[in-house]
Amino acid sequence: LSAGVLDTQIMQRLQPTAAIAGMPRSKALRFIADFEPFPRKWYAGAMGFIHQERSEFCVTLRSLLIEGHKAHFYVGAGIMGESQAKIEWQELNHKLSSMLQLVSQYPLSRRPNE
Repeated sequence: LSAGVLDTQIMQRLQPTAAIAGMPRSKALRFIADFEPFPRKWYAGAMGFIHQERSEFCVTLRSLLIEGHKAHFYVGAGIMGESQAKIEWQELNHKLSSMLQLVSQYPLSRRPNE
């Protein structure tokens, strides 16, 4: 890397990745904004840390956000020109069911005073 390049600058250039936004990026992002009927929120974001000596990030392709008594699951699939809708939905359901199975093993208990 060139001297003076900040980790945040690198993240801005990399995100969103081609795997989650498409190519060419500007055209793909316009398509997503025009046709995707919901905000992506945590899906396809980046999670990690920045440190003086090292930074590390990963793309959040499957994530879970717990807000009070609600759980929000985020999963997605890579849609391409030759993708078949039925198969993509099956993939999404498989990803979601594996997350639900993990969470169901550890039920959330009520907090005191709730």
